[in-house]
Amino acid sequence: MHTLSKNLQYLMEIQNINKSQLAKVLSIPSMSIGRWVNGKVTDPSLSKLQRLSRFFEVAIDDLVTRNLEVQDEVRKLYTEFINIPVFEWNDDFTTEYHVSTKRIPKILNIGDKKDIFSIAHPSDYYGIYPKKSILIFSKSTNIELYDILLVRNKIINNILFIRKNEKNYKSVLTHEKIDIDQYKIVGVLVNIILDKVFLNLSE
Repeated sequence: MHTLSKNLQYLMEIQNINKSQLAKVLSIPSMSIGRWVNGKVTDPSLSKLQRLSRFFEVAIDDLVTRNLEVQDEVRKLYTEFINIPVFEWNDDFTTEYHVSTKRIPKILNIGDKKDIFSIAHPSDYYGIYPKKSILIFSKSTNIELYDILLVRNKIINNILFIRKNEKNYKSVLTHEKIDIDQYKIVGVLVNIILDKVFLNLSE
C-alpha cells in the first residue's frame, strides 16, 4: 500500500472523519479522496496536497514519504522515561554516590532497569567516546553477555574500561592485557548516547 494511502487512512481514523466529510471540508470530490485512500491515485496535485497538509497539520513531505502511524508510536515510546543516577568520571568513582539524575527513554535496550547507572564524560575520553557521551552501565555480574566492562583495581583502586574477547581482557585505552583477577567488576556497558539526545528528549 502506498504511503499516502496509509497515512490518509490513519489520519482519518484518529480524527474520526470519513471520506465524504473530508471531501466536503477540503472542497475536493469524494471520488478523488476515495482514490487516494484506496491507493489508486498516488500523486495528487500540489494544491490538493497543500489542503490535506493544512487540514491534518502534517508536512507534505511527511504525508507522502513517512509512515505517520509508526512515527507516532515511536514518539509515544520516547515520552516515557525512567530515572537513573549519573556519576562523574574520576579516579575516586564509586557507585555509592551520584551527582545528578538523568531521565532516559524506556525504549532503550538496557536490561534490568533497577541496576542501571550512567557516567557523564566531560571530554572525549582520548577519542574513544564522543564528547558529552552518557555511558550507561548495568551492575549485572553476567559479563558473558557484554564486551566492555568497568572495573576497579583491588590494590591501587583506580578504575578503567576493559574489553573482553574469547581469550583475554584488554584495556580499552591502551590495549594492554589485563589480569582480571586483580580487578573488581563495577558494571558492564549496555548503551552509549550523546548527552544532546537526552536534552532533546527529556526537556
